[in-house]
Amino acid sequence: MTAALVVLSPLVARSQPVRVAFTSETLPVPGNQAGDTALLRDPWGQWRDLVFGGDAVNNGFYGFLVDGGVAVTTAFGAMGGVDARPPLLALPSSTAGGLVAMSATTAGQVLFHTTHPDGGFPGIGGVAVVTPGPVALSDFGDAGAFLFLNSGGTALLRFRLREDGGAVGAVAEPSITLPFPARAVASSSSLRRVYVSVGIGGVVEVAPLESPPTIVNVIDAGAPAQIAGGLAVYPQRDGGALLITSVPGLELFRVYQARPGQALHLADFTITAVDGGRKVVGAELIDVSPAAFGVTDAGASYDAGVLVVCDRLATAGANYKLVPWASLARATTPPLPIDLPDLVEVPVTPPPPAPLPFSLARPQLGAAAVDLSFWPGRDSLLAVFDGVTRLSNVELRTLDSLPADAGAARAVDVLGPVSWATGGLAAVAHVRADGGALTLWTSGADGGLVLVGTISVPATGPLALADFADAGVRLFAAEDASVRQFVLGAQDGGVLVRTLPDVLAPAAVASLGATAQRLVAATSGGVFELDVSGSTAPRQLVDGGARGLAFYPQRDGGALLLTVNTAGDRLHVFELHGPSPLVERFSFEVGPGDGGRVTDAVAVDVTPTRAGLLPDGGAVWPTGVLAIATQGADAGSVLLVPWNTIASAATPPLPIELVAGGAGGAGGGRAGGSAGGTIIPIGGRNGGGGAGGGGEPPPPGCCNGAPTAALIPSLAFLIWLAGFRRRRP
Repeated sequence: MTAALVVLSPLVARSQPVRVAFTSETLPVPGNQAGDTALLRDPWGQWRDLVFGGDAVNNGFYGFLVDGGVAVTTAFGAMGGVDARPPLLALPSSTAGGLVAMSATTAGQVLFHTTHPDGGFPGIGGVAVVTPGPVALSDFGDAGAFLFLNSGGTALLRFRLREDGGAVGAVAEPSITLPFPARAVASSSSLRRVYVSVGIGGVVEVAPLESPPTIVNVIDAGAPAQIAGGLAVYPQRDGGALLITSVPGLELFRVYQARPGQALHLADFTITAVDGGRKVVGAELIDVSPAAFGVTDAGASYDAGVLVVCDRLATAGANYKLVPWASLARATTPPLPIDLPDLVEVPVTPPPPAPLPFSLARPQLGAAAVDLSFWPGRDSLLAVFDGVTRLSNVELRTLDSLPADAGAARAVDVLGPVSWATGGLAAVAHVRADGGALTLWTSGADGGLVLVGTISVPATGPLALADFADAGVRLFAAEDASVRQFVLGAQDGGVLVRTLPDVLAPAAVASLGATAQRLVAATSGGVFELDVSGSTAPRQLVDGGARGLAFYPQRDGGALLLTVNTAGDRLHVFELHGPSPLVERFSFEVGPGDGGRVTDAVAVDVTPTRAGLLPDGGAVWPTGVLAIATQGADAGSVLLVPWNTIASAATPPLPIELVAGGAGGAGGGRAGGSAGGTIIPIGGRNGGGGAGGGGEPPPPGCCNGAPTAALIPSLAFLIWLAGFRRRRP
């Protein structure tokens, strides 16, 4: 099996390592040849949290108590590796006491054990493997439970675990080829990733559920002194994880923020005695628990989690040292996260989607829908079907469109009024014979679209317009994984365009969005927040690919983030507040009411203003509306879903943050938009409507730092929601 290999370097310069102290240690391992280690909390409330370890040469396996003593012994000769997990969701009946996998190297088996309320440690199965070594257990929820291990060579063996009458069985699946033999293996259930230490090759990240499984990342590949030893994963509530590695040659440990396809270096640390004396050196084997550990009558010895390391050079004999996670977290700058006690890493299983009805219009039947963006101040919607068409929010009747000579459109976004552009701005990405172009438009006095500037670019992709207040009006344009950024302004009544450094995304961008000075990109590998200054690495907000996104702003400064999955058949709603982790509030599908569902949605936008204004003062969409552009069977269609329908379907209900807007309606048509999948008849699908100007090309010098000769009209209309944005491909 082959694997794609991408070499990544840490994205933040390393600072001096911090020093933390171990506060307790286990009894020595008989034979003085301590091997791998793992932690398991007692699910029975008997205060028997265990530190597992073993003799790497001769004497077998041990379970040590935090406050002293040995609770478990199993004699099977040399131990090559151990891992422990709390009760597995994928194996509910057999692993109620947790699951422990240990490599009995001499015996040629991986043995499975669990704990019992009476303190027993029964065996519940095993699998024959020639000279088994490092092991990792993985609970991937609805995707199943797995065992990963190395038995020499460069093959990472993979077994799917299953229950069999109270025992655990293992079925071999195709192995994964590594660049070097494994020295340690760890996994993240929430990220659905396996990490493998391969010595001088660093640490590789494996996506084991892909077909075939692929190696997608390498951490710390390089210098001989940076040979990676042990691994441990500290799960986080937002679905991410911290990856801790040991580097025996440098006598230190490293912490990374792990996300699919990337690892951001956060801190280095060393471990000493409490008095700052002897440093633990040469340590390779580690594990971490993110929850209260070592519970006694007096409380937990480690109320915010614990890190354990194997100390083969301990004065009194090889043993295991325990370090409070809180001490490590508070010693670094900035501090590492401390997730609250009793956090147990469990797979993230999305709730089943709620089917919601929609209204359907086909303004350009058969055309390929590409993108859309609301223009609430004009109570209309800009939609891309090759060209750009402005549609009425009342019934999605065509109002006007860009001139044919503007070139084929690939993306659109609208920004409300700013101090120097009271008519608002619409940005369009075009594909032309001589390359790409970004055009800027405003709304003329007659409601038509007026061209105010053009920027030549090599290629075009998703767009985002945003008002960053003192930082200026920004235009973002993606080209594969690179996002160009421009500052737009006015000079002598014209448009001034200043180019800023590109921003890099982790993968090709499918959609862009901006709100409250935050830039967000949807990719096939997840949704990421991008730092427009380029000083920090992308922060993953959503684990899982997305093809479209939109923001629903809230009065408290936060926002709801809506995403469309890569299949285009499900939408997710996340709550986004400052740097806090995202929380998924709701997921839903849209369907015609006959049991079917819409697929191949490619773009979304939402407006929190009254939309579809009627002559009598009413509105078709009194609480705002979500628009979805689709391809597939309903190519050329736009779906509209009332926001109150979405909000009330969630438990608890989503907020309805209605904002006044919509002066100067779209002008046209009878009321439409009935729910339940009704197809609204559309008249006048001629794509016309007379764009108000825009045919005149910009003069020489436009949009390269000099003002354009075309002045932005002074318009006295358009109450727009400042700061509201959304994007997609």
